[in-house]
Amino acid sequence: MSTYVNVNGNPDDVTGTGARLKGQAESFGAQVKSILGDIQSIEAQQPWGTDEPGQAFLASYNQQPAGGGAPFSQSLQDEMSTAGEQLGKTGDGIMLAMVQYQSTDSTNSDDIKNVKNA
Repeated sequence: MSTYVNVNGNPDDVTGTGARLKGQAESFGAQVKSILGDIQSIEAQQPWGTDEPGQAFLASYNQQPAGGGAPFSQSLQDEMSTAGEQLGKTGDGIMLAMVQYQSTDSTNSDDIKNVKNA
């Protein structure tokens, strides 16, 4: 294997890790959506109350960041809604990277052998 790029572990093992991530993505996504449903249910009950500490929490929870963008409460829910999908894409990316790595390494090895024989 190549020593130019340091891959910790056998590329086939790394590919296997990517495959496991992809395989677990659907289950993870379902779990996260369940938690997201719980968050939305709790928010609907407005548990923070009307007292000063509760209203301070609510203001902070819904505050828009200084640089712009969605408030924490909304960005958390947005990220959670796609967490399983993103994990699946990460698994796909790992597997693709290792396939490309192995293909490039094989091609380069063949090219080097052809230079020695010429």
